[in-house]
Amino acid sequence: MSSASYASFTGLAILEFPRKITTKGLVFDASFYLGLPERQSVLASLRLFNQNDEVFSDIGLYFVYTTIAQMDPSIEVFTGEGSGSPYTPDEFSLVGDIQFLFYLGVPSEAGIDYRKPPYIHICGPAFDVNIPAATFSVTAEQYTGAFRDVQKAAAQNGQRVAKSLSLSTICTIQDSARYENNKKPVPYNKRFVMVAGNITGMTSVLENDKIKDSYRVDVGNVVFLGTYVAPATPATNSGAASSSTSTPASGKRAKHLLASFMLPSLQTHSLEEKATSAQGLATLYSMLHLLSPLVLNIST
Repeated sequence: MSSASYASFTGLAILEFPRKITTKGLVFDASFYLGLPERQSVLASLRLFNQNDEVFSDIGLYFVYTTIAQMDPSIEVFTGEGSGSPYTPDEFSLVGDIQFLFYLGVPSEAGIDYRKPPYIHICGPAFDVNIPAATFSVTAEQYTGAFRDVQKAAAQNGQRVAKSLSLSTICTIQDSARYENNKKPVPYNKRFVMVAGNITGMTSVLENDKIKDSYRVDVGNVVFLGTYVAPATPATNSGAASSSTSTPASGKRAKHLLASFMLPSLQTHSLEEKATSAQGLATLYSMLHLLSPLVLNIST
């Protein structure tokens, strides 16, 4: 897995039981509702650097932009006696760091249907590509502040850990009249992509005696970045650098994207720089896509 990746949720969340964990640090229990028809909810432990010492109520509906990753058992969620939180650590599926939030009111009084799925931006290499079905998977590594708990636990046990946590998705490009002759922008295997779309549910599978959650994404936009090259080992260093895979054709194929945000920096720089550009693009796109309608609804 490459570190040139990124995952975030943007949308409505119910934040509960804010708890102070450092001088400026808070942790919330956050509920995100997933897609129809189940409208199931998923529980996340979200941390916030409370720069201005804002005061938060025990429960509130918020518009949230947060980095996101799958929960690790060694992460402290600060529940239990005296916390106010009724949840147990094994009920949390996700962890993340809040980058932006906007208070909308008490959930029952906000006048907003908060059972709407978050909008996801995920950047990483595509695998398990099925071109006829227009499906592929993307697993992105995403660092969060809570990852320090994982590193600390590993150090105490004399173990090595990955560079960060991760989030897995199963992406589907639905049939749509926007694609001429049904030519969908499906990436080839190992092609780096930035995917944006709505979460439509969650699939849990048993992998290596552990439950792995993969979030189903209804793809709204795909940006093609570069080609994934597996990390070299001392024995295969010279060969790994020369490996390559096919990539989707440019030009005619590119015009079928929902929105063409291919910046010059995404075409000319390294994969790490591409991922950084994609992160900034994801932030801007999500704010414009979701925040404006909410503000308009509130004002009317």
